[in-house]
Formats: sequence, C-alpha cells, structure tokens
Amino acid sequence: MQSVHLLDSKAMALNSRQHARRVSLVAVIVIGFVVLYVLAWIIVYHPFDRPWIMNNRFPAPFTDLIQRYIESLHARDGRNVYLPLNPPQFTYPPAALVLFLPLTYLGLLDALMLWTLVSMVCISATYLVVLRTTQAGNWLQHAAIAIWACVVSVLLFPPVESLLNLGQIGAILVLLVTLDFLAIRDRSQGVMVGVATAFKLYPAVFILFWIVRRQWRPAITASVTFGLATAVSWIAWPLNSSWFFSRMLLGGDELRIFETPGWVIRSSSLTGLFLRISALPQSTAVVLGYLSSAAVAIIGVLIAVRVYRLGYRVTALTTLLCTSCLISAVAFDHYFTFAPLLVLVALEVGWKSASGLLAVAALVIFTFPWFGFRLGVVHPSLTQDIVIGTSRNAVFLAAVLVLLSAALAMRRERQASRPVHDPERAQAFAL
Repeated sequence: MQSVHLLDSKAMALNSRQHARRVSLVAVIVIGFVVLYVLAWIIVYHPFDRPWIMNNRFPAPFTDLIQRYIESLHARDGRNVYLPLNPPQFTYPPAALVLFLPLTYLGLLDALMLWTLVSMVCISATYLVVLRTTQAGNWLQHAAIAIWACVVSVLLFPPVESLLNLGQIGAILVLLVTLDFLAIRDRSQGVMVGVATAFKLYPAVFILFWIVRRQWRPAITASVTFGLATAVSWIAWPLNSSWFFSRMLLGGDELRIFETPGWVIRSSSLTGLFLRISALPQSTAVVLGYLSSAAVAIIGVLIAVRVYRLGYRVTALTTLLCTSCLISAVAFDHYFTFAPLLVLVALEVGWKSASGLLAVAALVIFTFPWFGFRLGVVHPSLTQDIVIGTSRNAVFLAAVLVLLSAALAMRRERQASRPVHDPERAQAFAL
C-alpha cells in the first residue's frame, strides 16, 4: 500500500512539474508576442526612434507598402496599377493584389500596423514549422523558441529590418513555401507553392525541385494552383493582367526597369552583379546574367535534391531560397529574410564541419548592415563605388556561400548522428 501511495505522489509531483513548465512556456510565448506588438507599434508610430542598429537607414518608412496601398485603391477603381512605367509601380503579378486589397478598407496607419504584425507572425510561424519538422521537442517549447527568435531577428537582422520598414511580402512567401516544402505531405502539397508563385514568380524553383525528384503530384498541384490563381486574377483585373503579362513580363518592360542604375546598385542577383561591371556593355551583361542565372538554377536545384535525399531538409530549403534570389532579376536585402535559418543549417550538417562553418560565415555576412553604405549617393566617387560594390557583392557572396555549404554537405557520407527524414513525424505535423 505504501508503495502505491509513493508512486501516486511521484506521479502527482511529475504532473505538477510538467504543468508548471507548461505555464512557464505559455508565459514566455505571451511575453514574446507582447514584445513583437510593441516593436510593431514603434516601427509604425515612432519610426525614427527604432531601438536597433543604424536606424537612420530608412528616412521614409513604408515607402513600398504605402505605394501598394495607393495602387490597390486604384485597382478597386479599375485603373492600371502598372503605370507610370517606372519605379515605384506595382512590381508583382496581379494575383498579389489580393494581399493588399484588404488593407484599403482600413486607415493607412491601421493598415501599416496590421501588415507589420502579420509579417512578424509569419516569421515566427516559419521558425516554428522548421523546428517542428526537424528538431525534437514539444509544441510549446518550439513556439517559445520561434517567437523569441523572431524578436531577435527583428532587432538585429538587417534583411528583416528592411522587410518590415519597406512593408514587403517576403515573410509571407517564405512561410508559404516552407509549409509546403517541410510540413505538408498530403494531396494538398503544392498548393502553397503555387499561390506563392502566383504572387512573385520566383518560388517556381520549388516546382522545378519536385520535377527533378519526380514528385509529380506536388509539381502538378503547384502548377495548376498557379494557373488557377492567375486565371482568377485575370478575371478580376483583366486590364492589369493583360498589361503585366504582355508588356511587363513578355514585353520586357519590367526587366528593363530592373536594369537601370538605381535598381542595379541595390541588387545582389547574378544579373545585377554583371550589370555593375562597368567594362561590360549593358547588353552583354544582361545576356551573361541570364545565362549564368539559368546555370545556377539548375545547379542549385540539383544540390537541393541531393541534400534533401540525404536528410538535410533545412539545408535543401535554404539552398532553394538562395537559388531563387540569385537567379531573380533583382535581389534586394529583404529577399534574404530567411537567412537566420542558417543557424539550423549549421546544426543540421555539423557546425564544426566545413559545410557548417560556411553556413555560419554566410549568416555573419548577412547580419552585417550593408544597406547603410548605399544611401545618400548623389555624385558617386571612386571610393563610394568601391564601398557600394563591396556591400552589394558581400550579400551576393553570402548567398553563394549557402550553395557552397550545401554542396559540401551533399558530399559527406551518411552518419548515424545526422538527422534523417522521418515520414511519421512529418505526417503527424501535416496540415
């Protein structure tokens, strides 16, 4: 009888400790959300008092999102959002209007606040998805880590700062493709990549990944979803859709805009790299940029396929995301919002290995606020050209290091200590 009472008391003590731990984790999560809300409030209502590094880099906060807000109002009136044909016209396919139209039913400041909070939640959710599908632990523990990792990213990581201050959609796109790539394993896999591709086109690299792996169902699902989303947007906004696909995309108007000096100076894509080489004629630089982008697309996808097969799923994800940035017409700082995931890449491949060290080196380069060296250039000098070139090429180098890190990882032999693909856990988390 005493042994029974002893077992009962131990069980009660264990349950009490587990309950206390759950309460503590919930408190940590709630405090994290409060901190994010306060940061969002500061960004929107006190943008010149931002408490993080080099906060003078954005003298006019939310320039992009305010422009999207105005253009969405024009879309509601049946006007063409792609005119005037110069920055900052609408830079997305017409399907992306569904992201911004709901904001037009709010006041401007309320819209900015909502968008900032949604972006932060998407960043937190991305971290949570990656943790849930690749690391051991319970929901509350992973949620606490994810929310505070987002706080750190907002405070210290320049690409996230750029994304929030400009009001870009990168956080939404990364969450969509991360869910589809890591978490979803049922018949709906591919839907979110298709939607993301309809919003920005660049996530199509994930469709190519599935094709190379002969995963026909998600590839077809993503392609069909992209087609349906585009068709619906064409029905809703026929003028904007016909103009985007006939003039902006197929006609080359958008690409010609991206080739102008004001865009090239801020771009970390392969095309931007060649366009910054003054010795090359612009036509030659563009051709070299497109050819090298096609080559990198193939190489990046093949590397991702190989490391995914070996069980390095976060490495495959970051490889594809960096590939999509390198092959894009332009790649600004906020395109690399996903770079904090390199912490998990280093853990996945072994942070003491050459592959892990390259991932850490890339993250360090991404964490430096290069954008601050590219402002206020009115009359470029040789010194300014060197500084600007270094800052742009540094981000490009970091993206290349991510691909090199994955290339080294795929050459390593499978080891017992390495995480492997766990279909049961992925299926348990499938949405």
